Amino acid sequence: MEDLSLDQQKNVWLINERVSEIIRNLDSTDARVAMSIKNVTGSSYNISQVSSVTQNKKVANDVFLTYFLKALPFVNKSYLLLGEGEMYTREITTEELEFFKSKIYDMFS
Repeated sequence: MEDLSLDQQKNVWLINERVSEIIRNLDSTDARVAMSIKNVTGSSYNISQVSSVTQNKKVANDVFLTYFLKALPFVNKSYLLLGEGEMYTREITTEELEFFKSKIYDMFS
């Protein structure tokens, strides 16, 4: 990040904040997003990788952002990356809402 201007650095951290905002807006958790990424991409993504972004411990890199958009296909890429436009590109289905709102422990009860 040392090569980035102050404005570019600010924008990078704003992407992390928008990731957090989307998860909060869905009334979801980092764990559910990690599970969705794993389900959609086949990648071994885990909660700590998502949490490191939502807690501003790491910058959301291109791989994370690509996986996030695949796992949440209703998220507006322009909103996520630039803060422009609506948060979502379409209405979220009932199934999607139920998946993201349910807590991990609900799956085992």
